[in-house]
Amino acid sequence: MEPKTILLKKNKLEFYLPKINEIDEYDLSQHREVMERVLLLGFGTDTNELRKSYDLKLTGEEDIGGDTTVVLELTPRNTSVAAQLAKILQLWISEESWLPVQQKFVEPGGDYLITRYSSVKVNRALPPSQFQINAPGAKRVKPVGPSTFCCRF
Repeated sequence: MEPKTILLKKNKLEFYLPKINEIDEYDLSQHREVMERVLLLGFGTDTNELRKSYDLKLTGEEDIGGDTTVVLELTPRNTSVAAQLAKILQLWISEESWLPVQQKFVEPGGDYLITRYSSVKVNRALPPSQFQINAPGAKRVKPVGPSTFCCRF
């Protein structure tokens, strides 16, 4: 699987595909609530907030890249989130840092997306240049079609 760059700013998601040197731009203004609930999972979302938004189930432990993780299954309670995702099938949380190591998102039709995180650093000072994708000559595209973009991940 090739590395990709994802940048979320306000209501816009930029998704850089280096293999074809393309940046797909998505307007998320219609889906802001769903995106906030999905993208922030495990990154500062406290347990009480998770319990309000999802049915939680601890399914065990698993080794991911040498990191022992606890595995949670989350099912959305919110109907607008559930319409986009049948469930956040699994969330792997590092037992060392208590940060996400991997997430698996499942759409209602059964398609899914696995996202793996590495070299996560918390509370770093970031220069403004970190909030733009540096891809000289990349073609910018505004895909049309289904309201979800998971198929591009």
